[in-house]
Amino acid sequence: MNFEGKLSVQEILQTQHFADAKVIAGEAGIHRLIRWVHVLEVTSIQNLLHGNELILSTGVGWKEDHNSFYSLVQQSINANAAGLCIELGTYISKIPQKIIDLANSYDFPIIVFFKKVKFIDITQEIHSLLIKKHYQILEDLEEYSSNLNQLLLSSNPHKKILEFLHDYLKVTVFYISNQGEIQVIPKKTPIEQEKIFQALQREEVTSSLHSAHQSVQALDHTFADLFIVSERDEITEFDSLILDRSAIALAQSLLRELYIEEQRKTEEGEWVRTWLAGKNSEEQIHKYLLEIDPNLRPNGCTVLLCKAENLNKVTSEFNYFKLYTRSIFERKG
Repeated sequence: MNFEGKLSVQEILQTQHFADAKVIAGEAGIHRLIRWVHVLEVTSIQNLLHGNELILSTGVGWKEDHNSFYSLVQQSINANAAGLCIELGTYISKIPQKIIDLANSYDFPIIVFFKKVKFIDITQEIHSLLIKKHYQILEDLEEYSSNLNQLLLSSNPHKKILEFLHDYLKVTVFYISNQGEIQVIPKKTPIEQEKIFQALQREEVTSSLHSAHQSVQALDHTFADLFIVSERDEITEFDSLILDRSAIALAQSLLRELYIEEQRKTEEGEWVRTWLAGKNSEEQIHKYLLEIDPNLRPNGCTVLLCKAENLNKVTSEFNYFKLYTRSIFERKG
């Protein structure tokens, strides 16, 4: 799976090895996520980071060279590192004010240790926490999928899946069908709904609006688009995986509805064949048509005849074939 468990800087500050550490800059950024821990003692790091690393350093690479230190912090910020932890005392005695100001301007956490620490113990503890977080994500996904399966067995699963997605992630859910029908959970005012809808169409991502999208597909055809929108937090990889599983469940629900509908149409087709064979009375014909549509005023019809081979297949397979064929015709109106 292409996802990783992540910890926030705030979470690692609660661990035993950070009990005596202090955040001296960028405290507003302690919500930043940590993907890995990296020990760095060099000043040129632009090609050494992938993003979200928590950097550990003693300062031996720059010591009292404040310009190199400033450059290191700027490179860390540019590389989207999670934060910088520095051991004071051996090679560096204090953090210059201009570096504190730089970190504060980008909400980049700088954490200091006032006594010697074992980086190997810190990395081991954080990596263990990351692995536990990874397995917790797997368990949460499995539980979520199990709940979706239960919803698929209930009545009106479509609406329940959308509500469950909203309740689970605490985000706004947009479901837009190919026919233009829009479902929003929770309900928004028309103005709020239109504002978000326009942003989704323009694929806008702002500091106050984050979104993710997944198509609801079945039979090689997209039937709807599913969006989650957060007006507070960024959409995480875990959120996207939850969205993906929800879209699959909605596709399964839709496919079941289409299959049931196709069975109904098959029964109707059988009735038409008995009609054409002259086996139904005029009274039976009028009664049946009125049950289908009380306002029906038939004035003609169009018949499409197809020659097919090997029709002695399982009925369910033939129903899926008709379902697929009908989806093609409906796309063409």
